[in-house]
Amino acid sequence: MKSPIVDLALVGVAAFGIGYAVHELVNNAEETKRSAKRLVRRTRRAGRKVKRVIVAKIHSFKKPVAEEPIEEPIEEDLEMEETPVTEAEEIAAEETPAEDAPAEA
Repeated sequence: MKSPIVDLALVGVAAFGIGYAVHELVNNAEETKRSAKRLVRRTRRAGRKVKRVIVAKIHSFKKPVAEEPIEEPIEEDLEMEETPVTEAEEIAAEETPAEDAPAEA
């Protein structure tokens, strides 16, 4: 019969081996879970892109419908404001009527 110390050592090594195996299984499961989430995310993104392409293609085949022009009310807020007259414009305005007036002899 083996000594109890050897049996105890073998049990300790076996327990360590089992603990390590369980630890590796948990790590692999977590990595697999992360990998699956990544794959789902990539698939979802690719699906959205494909959906956009398909919808764009379908819309390109639709016949354009003649729409009635929408008359938008003119807003008073958008009226042009008077800009200040520069000196050059004032001089040009003063000289122009003098040239157009009939010459008096």
